[in-house]
Formats: sequence, structure tokens, C-alpha cells
Amino acid sequence: MAAAEGLNFVPPFDHPDVIAGQATCGLEILEDVPDVETILVPTGGGGLLAGIAAAVSALKPSVRLIGVEPEGAAKLSAALAHGKPVALERTESLADGLLTQAIGNLTWQVIRPVVREAVRVTEVEIGLAVRHLYRQAQVVVEPSGAVTTAALLAGRVRGEGSVVAVATGGNVDPALFDRLVHASA
Repeated sequence: MAAAEGLNFVPPFDHPDVIAGQATCGLEILEDVPDVETILVPTGGGGLLAGIAAAVSALKPSVRLIGVEPEGAAKLSAALAHGKPVALERTESLADGLLTQAIGNLTWQVIRPVVREAVRVTEVEIGLAVRHLYRQAQVVVEPSGAVTTAALLAGRVRGEGSVVAVATGGNVDPALFDRLVHASA
């Protein structure tokens, strides 16, 4: 459509403007939680993680940044293991906003020097996190944004001091949300 209408296409994550825009989230975290020691970030193509990494590493490089991804879409884990973005053959998860097949090339350039850890969470853990956020905090968060809470609830991340779990997006299919929040414990 962009080509047909003579418009500029801005990729959803692998673009300098997107990364710069996402960096504001890192600035807000540092402003609201100046003693933060660990930040967990949902990771798809890496735009949000790259933006937060750029801002936080420039202002408080001691902060531990962790990308969190579904087990069925572990492209950051693959990139960290191989030292470069790796295209996964397929991705699958109810966290559909994180289903890119690879970390972006531009986002990787920002992430690589700063982020050393990726944590994977299961589908069950993601569902439990969506339910927990709704029942305990009255917050509607889509599965993609609940992966960070899933990592904490599952004990996949142990942080000392202040930990921030970025929980993004409320764009969740109502039927899926209803199923997740009303599932039996």
C-alpha cells in the first residue's frame, strides 16, 4: 500500500524513529523508579527493548536489562546464542505481538552491547500472568505485554532491589481474554 500510494513505510520495530520513540519508556522508568536495578521488557522484533536499552544504558548503565519472550518465539535467545539475529523457522504463541521470526538488524545493533539475558516463558505462564494482572491489579494486558509478569511469577528472574516489569498493550481478543482470566486456578 505504501508503494502504491507513494507513502513512506516505517517498520514496526527496526527503524531509528521507532527506537527513539520507545526510548521514552526507558526515560519514564528512570524518572519514576530512579533506584531501578532490573528492567524486564517484552521482546518481539526488539524495538521496545532497543529503545529502553539506549536510554537506560546512557543514563544508568548499571541497570540489568532482560528481554522476555515466549518459548515458541525465542528469537532474542537465538540471537544472543549466535551473536547475530537468527531467523526462526516458525514462531507460535498466544503472545501474538511477539511473533516476529528474528530480532531486527538495527535493533540488534542497539541491544547487543547492552542486553545479556533473554528469558523464555511458557504459554501457561503467560495465561496466568494475564489473569494475575487483571485479578490483582485490575489491568487489562494482552498476552504479549504480560510475558514480563509471567517471568516474575514463574520465578524465572530473581532481582535484587527494584525490578520493573514493562507490561504493554491492551489489544487482546475479548474471547481469549475472557478465557484466560476466568480459567480455573
